[in-house]
Amino acid sequence: MFDKQIILYEYKKDNNASLIKEELYLDEELLFSYDYKNNKVINNIDEAKTIDFGKKINMNMSALKYLYVNTMHWSNNSPIKLFMEFVEHMLWFRSLRDNEFMGLLPDNVNLSDFIIDNGLIKDFEKFLAGCGQKYKLCEIDDGSKTILGVKYNNYKAKFHEVMSTGTSALWLFYYWMNRLEDISFIFLDEFDAFYHSNLSEYILKYVNSKDKIQSILTTHDIYLADNELMRPDCYFILGNNKIKSFADCTNKTIRQGHNLGKMYIGGEFEI
Repeated sequence: MFDKQIILYEYKKDNNASLIKEELYLDEELLFSYDYKNNKVINNIDEAKTIDFGKKINMNMSALKYLYVNTMHWSNNSPIKLFMEFVEHMLWFRSLRDNEFMGLLPDNVNLSDFIIDNGLIKDFEKFLAGCGQKYKLCEIDDGSKTILGVKYNNYKAKFHEVMSTGTSALWLFYYWMNRLEDISFIFLDEFDAFYHSNLSEYILKYVNSKDKIQSILTTHDIYLADNELMRPDCYFILGNNKIKSFADCTNKTIRQGHNLGKMYIGGEFEI
């Protein structure tokens, strides 16, 4: 929703992940549609009426994005402009084998440089302590530059050489949580892959405390399904090519005292 207007964007892809169709609606009125197979376009966007779709759009490129970047002037309150700016600031990331991300670019910032250059060493240390990771962080000379280090009595080590896989994931998470002014929507894929349950709960609460972004987190830990953490309609089951909220998966009235995890294990939710 932008300025009380509801924007609905839908797309379809084939088995090769190539685009087949795009549609954009504003308050249920079709604004734009593009059929990639037939090169058929419906364009009801006044500011972009002159865009030529005579040449077939590449199926790996969004026709809507093509329209947006090739339109010279957009008003500041244009729903298309607001929508595209929102999309351009979406972020997906995870830390499994490597630190991976898609969407918002990190400007090639080194995580160690980011902590040091922004004076966040003590804040990062406090964040890790809240996650049960007790480190005495410091700056150390790596010969060519200053990097993030750890103190062990009279000995110092490079932080990236002594941290665990789980701490590495927390480091990336902390970085993005300090870039929230650049982010509109965040998708944390398998966010708790290296976390124990208490830490996973802490991270979930931490994300939910941020009121400037929308977020989706994926997990296999059903014990995070808790009425104390989120409402039942904020938990979704993904399966059988469907996605459905807990609230829509049962005929039972879900009350505050219900244990959502036990209800799920007991087969109460059907997708």
